[in-house]
Amino acid sequence: HDHIDQLVRAGSSIPRNIAEGSGEWTPKEKAKFYRYAKRSATEAAAALDVLVDNEMLLDQDVIAAKQLIARIIPMLVKLIQLFEGGAPNRSAGAANRPSPSTSPAPKFQARARSP
Repeated sequence: HDHIDQLVRAGSSIPRNIAEGSGEWTPKEKAKFYRYAKRSATEAAAALDVLVDNEMLLDQDVIAAKQLIARIIPMLVKLIQLFEGGAPNRSAGAANRPSPSTSPAPKFQARARSP
């Protein structure tokens, strides 16, 4: 039960921190909450691994969740990079946006277990 509770708390923390970050005014505060959301996403991925390791879920049960986490993390990294550098200059357009190549997508896959 504790492992499932940890997954629920980490997973629900992701959108709450994104929402809190979007409600902040200063770039520094926005980046802080996006960092929290990113940490919660990696924690949720680890919690899924623990559930698989403890045979509470099967490898195939976590594939979709890990794929979603692997899509969310790079988006959060881009937001963090954007706001750590200060508020974007709207007139400069894409010049101030982080490059997609600066944040490689993490590879979260179900892990093979030894028999």
